[in-house]
Amino acid sequence: MRRSVDLRERAIAALEGGMKRSQVCQVFGIHRNTLRRWRKLAQNGTLENKPLPGLKRKLGPEDDVLLLTQLEEHADATIDEHLRLWQEGEHPPVSRATLGRAILRVQWTRKKRA
Repeated sequence: MRRSVDLRERAIAALEGGMKRSQVCQVFGIHRNTLRRWRKLAQNGTLENKPLPGLKRKLGPEDDVLLLTQLEEHADATIDEHLRLWQEGEHPPVSRATLGRAILRVQWTRKKRA
């Protein structure tokens, strides 16, 4: 779990203010190894989060609205039909698996509602 820089700064400030390590860990809900790592980062200059490894998503949050619109307009279409519709539009090319993951991420379902 990635913690905010503000939380890291407050935990380090509490430790430097005289609070015991065990108390800091309990108050901020972190493990002692996490606190040790944050102290080391603070001594080296920054408590900022490092970028996450891996490739950037082909369909990011900005595409979610477009995808939801397409899904609602063509509610009876299969995933292969949605893929064809997506590729016919002015959208980045994606694989069937990528489109499937994006549909799961926006929590859309074609199940009938009672």
